[in-house]
Amino acid sequence: MKKIISLFLVFAMVFAVVACTPTSTTVTTETTVTTGTTGTTGTTNSTGTTSTTGTVTPPAPEGFNEDKVVLAFAAISDIHIETSGSDAKFRKALQTINSYVSGRNIALDSIVIAGDICQTTSQISTFKTIYEQYANGTKLFFTLGNHDQEYYYQKESLSLTSFKNVLGDKYFTENDNLATGDRYMSITDKNGKAHHFLIIQPKSYGNTTDGDKVSFHDSSIAWLDAKLAEITAADPEAYVYVFTHAMIADTCYGSDLDVDALYGNKGNGSYWYTGDLTSTLEKYPQVVTFSGHLHFPINDERSIMQDKFTSIGTGSVANLAMEEGYQNAAGTRPDGYTSVSSGHVVEVDANGNVRITRLNLATGENFGTPWTLDTPKEDGSHLTKYSKDRANTNTAPSMAGITPTISLVKVNSNIIAALSFDVATDDSFVHHYIINVQNAKSNAVLIRGKWLTDFYLIANPENRAKTFQLSLGRVLADKTYKFEITAVDSWGAKSETITGSFTVSDTFDGTLPEALVDIDFNADGTATDTKGTASVTLNGATIGTQNVKFNGVTKPMVGISSTKSGDSGTLTF
Repeated sequence: MKKIISLFLVFAMVFAVVACTPTSTTVTTETTVTTGTTGTTGTTNSTGTTSTTGTVTPPAPEGFNEDKVVLAFAAISDIHIETSGSDAKFRKALQTINSYVSGRNIALDSIVIAGDICQTTSQISTFKTIYEQYANGTKLFFTLGNHDQEYYYQKESLSLTSFKNVLGDKYFTENDNLATGDRYMSITDKNGKAHHFLIIQPKSYGNTTDGDKVSFHDSSIAWLDAKLAEITAADPEAYVYVFTHAMIADTCYGSDLDVDALYGNKGNGSYWYTGDLTSTLEKYPQVVTFSGHLHFPINDERSIMQDKFTSIGTGSVANLAMEEGYQNAAGTRPDGYTSVSSGHVVEVDANGNVRITRLNLATGENFGTPWTLDTPKEDGSHLTKYSKDRANTNTAPSMAGITPTISLVKVNSNIIAALSFDVATDDSFVHHYIINVQNAKSNAVLIRGKWLTDFYLIANPENRAKTFQLSLGRVLADKTYKFEITAVDSWGAKSETITGSFTVSDTFDGTLPEALVDIDFNADGTATDTKGTASVTLNGATIGTQNVKFNGVTKPMVGISSTKSGDSGTLTF
């Protein structure tokens, strides 16, 4: 089978790939730097050190001892067995977790899931088969999410009873309230100390008539308060782990998300988070909450936040999402979102200190430096390390010394431009770039917006792209264009702005450079790059043939074929 993917992919490759070869003889640039920054800036804490994963390490914990771990559990969420390929991701996630604890030579006491496991009874059976095959008998503790509970998705509303009927009694105890979803688990470590886990489950994620509010049974909130009071009174210097699917409002990354544009008139956006539990949780500084629902990247340092308690986002086993507003994303789904799988392994030492390792469950790599929580203190000093005040000591990105390059090619008599530049530096990572390109004379906008970097895709910063490349689309001969580029980190701090211009020659003939990739679609249903530059991974998609009409001509074209939602194919350089 020959080498045609689709017109869309062909053009994407022309725009993005050939831009690697600048035609400097036909372009002039004049680059200047606008000094000064906007956004929150500062200096890194002097006690911090740069880790091998590219993040700034928090001050050393008072006593976390990795050689004296007495409890370990995995905190994951949003498995979505109903999504194509997610069963394989769940298997891989369990294998990665097992490999991590095996490498640490510690026992895994429990796997705790913060909701969105599946949507139908038959999928519960799939979940059970995978769990029992790969979890090595580890205790399972879980809550339900909106995809499990809501009739909207698969016309089947699941409950804890639905899961108990399939999983069996051994996955439940007398502490479980099957009607409300409230659950309690205690694990006694080898030193005889009890560690406590609570689950509180929403009764509804709302609808268009009640403002899209995540709501709980009054009895559930009263139960949570009473149980936390009992546990913390008995052991005030130990953390208590609270799991619920929806985020606790105004805490960690994503807990204020409002995507009304996606959900029509569904209200105030609180479908993703809840304020109903805040006044209860704030009374107990020992609480650590784990929530899912949003699928946000856990290597973003905002995914842990401390105020009167600690809140943590669990990411997602199935895929990734983030807030809207980026050009290389479809709404909340950034490019490559299906390739990301994430979760935590939490370790507690004999003195009650905690380490939270963020894992890329697809590769086994660490997503950033582990977070460490010191034993709870009566004065609340254990809640200062990961507060919102980190924004005040964050260092803005820098684009000093960077000179952008403009590349031109000619495609069917059109001159296509591409912009490339060395990536900016930052004490953690550059989150996105703000880029504006305009006609220098008329100010007509050629391209404008925000583009995400690959921070969310690649765990190890050393493997991330060293240059940022962007197709600018069609430009006109004998015209001058001006551009502005600003780097922004995850705290919103902005670099200096690079400005410049380029002029397109009126004699440009547009010879295409040699292609970097050359894809063969094979008879056995695989795809290979004859140049050895890239690899093709099929996640549910297949190799197929479809008739494509272009310029009035219809021809059969071989390429990656998708027949249902969730199927994907990935070309990786």
